[in-house]
Amino acid sequence: PLSLVAAAVAVVVGIRCAILGCKRPASSSSVEIAPGVRMPLVFNGMSTDHGLWLASGGRGIDTAFLYGDELQRHVASGIAASGVEREEVFVTTKVNCCPTDRCSRFCAHPPRPTSAPPMSVYNGSEMLEHSLAMTGQRYVNLALLHFPCSSWDDTLAMYRDLEAARDRGSQA
Repeated sequence: PLSLVAAAVAVVVGIRCAILGCKRPASSSSVEIAPGVRMPLVFNGMSTDHGLWLASGGRGIDTAFLYGDELQRHVASGIAASGVEREEVFVTTKVNCCPTDRCSRFCAHPPRPTSAPPMSVYNGSEMLEHSLAMTGQRYVNLALLHFPCSSWDDTLAMYRDLEAARDRGSQA
C-alpha cells in the first residue's frame, strides 16, 4: 500500500515535470530550520524507489533505524540512480529511544536489522552509525528521536548521545 501511494505521487510529479519541466523546488517548497539550512516540506519515506522520487523533482528523503536494513539500502541506490547530487538531497533519519512506554514492544523485541548489534536499540550513536552505513551516506541533514523515552532523563540522555555523535563527526 505505501509503495502504491509513493508510485502514485511519483506519477503525478512525473506528469507535472513532463508538462512544466522539472526544476529545483522553489523556496516556498522548503522551510529554513536553521540559519542557511532549508528543509523540503515534502519527503519520500518508506519507499523502495527514491530514485524516481528524486528524478521527479523531490528532494527530501525520510528514513529510520526502525525501517530496517532493506529499506535504508534503497536510499543509497536511489540517490545513485537519480543522478541528483547528494548536496541537493535532504536526508532525515530517526533513532529510537529505549526504554519507552510508547513503543515498549520495539525495545523488548526490536524488529532490528540482522546486521545491527542487539543492544544498539539502547544507543543512539550506534543506531545513527548503522543507519549511515545502510543508507550509504557520510552524513544526514537531520537526525531525530523517533519517539520519546519513558522518562525525561532517558530522552535527554539519548539526545545528548546524538549530540556527541555529531561532535565526533557523524555530521548528523
